[in-house]
Amino acid sequence: MNCVKTKINMALRSTQAAVFATAVLAFVVSLFMAQHAFLGRPITTDENSYVFQATQLASGRLAYPYPDIASIFHHEMIILHRLRGWFSRYPPGHALWLVPGVWLGNPRIMIALAAGLTVLVLAFAAKLTGVAAWLPGLLMVLSPFFIFGHGTLLSHTSGALASSLIIAGMFLWVIRQSLPGAGLAGLAWAWLFMNRSLSALALVPVIGLWALCYLFSAGRFRQGKVWQGTVLLAVTAALGVLAYLFYNYRMTGDPLLPTYIMYAPSEGIGFGWRYTHVQGVYHTWQRGLSETWQNLVLLDRWLLGWTGSLLFALLLALAGMWVWPHATGWLLPGFIAVVFGYVFFWYPGPREFGPGYYLEAAPFLYMAAAAGIWNLHPLAGRLSKVQRILAGIVITGLWLFFMQGFCREQVLVRNEAAHREAELAAVLATAPPDSLVILRNIPQPERGQLVLNPHGLQSDPLVVRDNPDMHHLIARRFPERNYFYLQPGAKQLLPVKLSAAPRRVCIAPVITRYFTGGNRRFDEDSFLVRVADNAAGDEAGYLAFGGTFWLAPGTNRIDFMVSAENTGWASSVDFASYYGKLVHAQSDIPDGLDQVVTLVVVNDEYWQVEPRVYYGGAGRLEVHNICLGEVIPGEWVTGKE
Repeated sequence: MNCVKTKINMALRSTQAAVFATAVLAFVVSLFMAQHAFLGRPITTDENSYVFQATQLASGRLAYPYPDIASIFHHEMIILHRLRGWFSRYPPGHALWLVPGVWLGNPRIMIALAAGLTVLVLAFAAKLTGVAAWLPGLLMVLSPFFIFGHGTLLSHTSGALASSLIIAGMFLWVIRQSLPGAGLAGLAWAWLFMNRSLSALALVPVIGLWALCYLFSAGRFRQGKVWQGTVLLAVTAALGVLAYLFYNYRMTGDPLLPTYIMYAPSEGIGFGWRYTHVQGVYHTWQRGLSETWQNLVLLDRWLLGWTGSLLFALLLALAGMWVWPHATGWLLPGFIAVVFGYVFFWYPGPREFGPGYYLEAAPFLYMAAAAGIWNLHPLAGRLSKVQRILAGIVITGLWLFFMQGFCREQVLVRNEAAHREAELAAVLATAPPDSLVILRNIPQPERGQLVLNPHGLQSDPLVVRDNPDMHHLIARRFPERNYFYLQPGAKQLLPVKLSAAPRRVCIAPVITRYFTGGNRRFDEDSFLVRVADNAAGDEAGYLAFGGTFWLAPGTNRIDFMVSAENTGWASSVDFASYYGKLVHAQSDIPDGLDQVVTLVVVNDEYWQVEPRVYYGGAGRLEVHNICLGEVIPGEWVTGKE
């Protein structure tokens, strides 16, 4: 008897050692991929937004104050709102996970920790079903999709951990009848909802049916306890919804207005027009299915490193449904629900390591496939010991051969993509204390990846976009900084002197937007002129708008060079902020050729203003130039304040 117990204890210890070793391997491989595949650089601007948000949270803030001359700090995934402040467009779930990494000086540590914990959590779930605890983790560390995905800072990584906790919690509840399991599943869903909201919503029908089927299948003597678990699951999940509503209220002023909808109102779930940074997309269910199919084809290659691996995993998942139907039977539906949930979202997601949106659903598939392997492994009992060993060597060898070839290929691809940006980031890191670095002529996507100021205006170096018309404003606002240019291909930062002396900036009206009139040339030798003429059929409306400028504190003037014939004082000029919602000054345009209409304003802070010309629908109005800037001391100014 003692001999049997000793063997059992040794087997348990070896299993625990294998699980722990796999988790450590996942942790190490995550850091290795981050550094050697992605060169320590983000693959999307989203990752910078998460680091920005995590740094804010680590300092005890939800947002930084709105910065002066905010447009130089523009970042594709960060909101700059005069009333609400400077904050990320994303919910806080992933950033909260990154906070300890920010405190330690490296947020990627938390991604690696998420990889290792996902292995451990699924090992615990597997043990509850009788499946070998080391098997799900083995599938994950042999999956390029998992290891490359955890080389990024994207929210799908902590989303995968949240999904694994949902699985473990539900298994603990339905297999062991443990109420804390239901609470764990609910809290994990709450975290996923505050991180990957659409994925969490897609899982609601699956988790709901899972709980109901368990409730109705429970015996009469267990139904009371199952009811308690169902209520606990719902209540803990609702905590995430309430927390998210509170966060929305604090950030946007409306609990039902998420930050990403405030940032881009068209980016909600559903079909219709969606407006990106560069163009509009009309999203339909046909387009959603097409993008989903492309993502599945991509996953078929990335999941295990060879074509056909998704089909192989799905077949194993089908076999795994019968290991414990009340538990493993719901894994494949969970994966499918998330996949098809994204049919309703216009953007296909990041694809640099496979379909990124499916990474948070991957634990359902890994666990289901592991259950399938375990369910089929008795078939190997028909083989002799030598045959089993040989079969294992052949299968493992072929798998590793195809996987390592695929991984080496993808590492080279990622290196090439990140190389130029990594070189620029290395030069940027050489900036001395109290620096302000201007990104000069650096194109996208590198520019978007480098404009990161995680500590707000206290960041050192402070990194800004280039706009020569604003250099005098930068010098005035940040006189204590040392100024540098970072240029494409540069091996070092280029020191530059910026003058804070007042200057005037002009904009050609022909490049502004308009609702009436247009750009016209009167003969071959003349310049384009923005014109509205009633005789040509032009109706009343804005003839020039949409060009924005920043004004420094002080006395500023805006000059409109116009010609008006028979307009009857129906046309006017003004300048406004907030997309025309706040008009600072306005003046009618009198009839007269080649005249200057001047507006003067005294402001005590930096303003972003939009000069506008309104055509009243009568006569002919030409706009030749628009100039603005500070009034130089001693300069005589006439104009309307």
